[in-house]
Amino acid sequence: MNLQGAADQAGRLIEAVQRQARDLRGRNSDTEEPSVSALWKDVSPALEKALAVYDRQESPEIPERTWVPWRETKKSCQQDIEEILDTVLAVLGTCGAAGYRTRIRNLQADNTESQTRITRYREQMLSSPAENSQNFVEGLLVQSKENLTDCIADETDRIAERNRQIEDLKAGFREHLQHIGLDISPEQADSFLLPVVDDVISMAAVISNIGRITEQLQGLVDASIEAPAEAKRYYGMYVLLVFAVDRLQTHFLSEIDELFLHRIARHEKEAALHIADAEAQIRSGGPREQLAANISGNHRTIEACRLLAGRLRDYRRAILDDNRKVRVLEAATINTYRTVCLSLNVAELIGFCDAAFRALRELRLPPLRLFQGIQLTEEMQKLAERVAFEE
Repeated sequence: MNLQGAADQAGRLIEAVQRQARDLRGRNSDTEEPSVSALWKDVSPALEKALAVYDRQESPEIPERTWVPWRETKKSCQQDIEEILDTVLAVLGTCGAAGYRTRIRNLQADNTESQTRITRYREQMLSSPAENSQNFVEGLLVQSKENLTDCIADETDRIAERNRQIEDLKAGFREHLQHIGLDISPEQADSFLLPVVDDVISMAAVISNIGRITEQLQGLVDASIEAPAEAKRYYGMYVLLVFAVDRLQTHFLSEIDELFLHRIARHEKEAALHIADAEAQIRSGGPREQLAANISGNHRTIEACRLLAGRLRDYRRAILDDNRKVRVLEAATINTYRTVCLSLNVAELIGFCDAAFRALRELRLPPLRLFQGIQLTEEMQKLAERVAFEE
């Protein structure tokens, strides 16, 4: 084997080791749904921290704005809450489908590298010598046509094997999408592997996991028979979870409007410019067959852009409709939490007043001592003695 072939083989070996390492890391974690206990362990401290900030934000003592440096305001509280919720969303967005998607993308990336190597081998074959025309030294330095043909065949076999693995993983991918409420057909599976759909999967995972955590919270409330502290904690955390869903949906809508649709429109415009340029070249005597193929290819690009834009607008309408419902729920949960807090505050005040009243009623003044006038009696006696002496 020549030096170039050895380098390629080493590269493929490293790739295989990396792939196996990824598979080992993900075999028992990345492709499994997180347990409720694990989710609760990861998100409850953050939610409690955010709830403390939210309570301060709700306090009338916190100003809307201030000129005092470093003083807490309602705006700074909101920023702190959003930062904490982003951490919560990162945890709640984990799901088995995302692990399958990552494995599929890794295999697809490996296939891309193999295709790149095949292209390079084919380019080298244009100038490579036959194996029987090389001596020993030449064989070490330059790959022969036969050697390059074998390399291409090896890479082709690897691509075929990865494609089989990808198809198997897609079945698991679809199954785990169902776990988070996304029931898709095999034909739709590829579209859900696109980066633009990552947020859709994250949203579905977040909502699914929030449902599981809410059941956990409700169980805690039921177990404590709506103890004041637990009731306040449950309703407060639920408010924050609704905030998190609203934040994720709003982010997705913004991504569609400001990033993806804008990028698709730009690509469509570029394709239209290429079509106009090709048509102008044909009119000027350019190679008609080649330019007509280019025109056809750009028309397909425009069609693909419009299909993707249509799909994104469908997603946008669906998410926007869901977000309107979330906003309604958000207002109701805020009102519920404020009602709970007020009720608990009043109950606490009643308890304090009742305890104070009972304490006052139990107060007893010591009995009033009889006034004996001892000093006055003594002085009067002295005065009587002096009067008697003078007489």
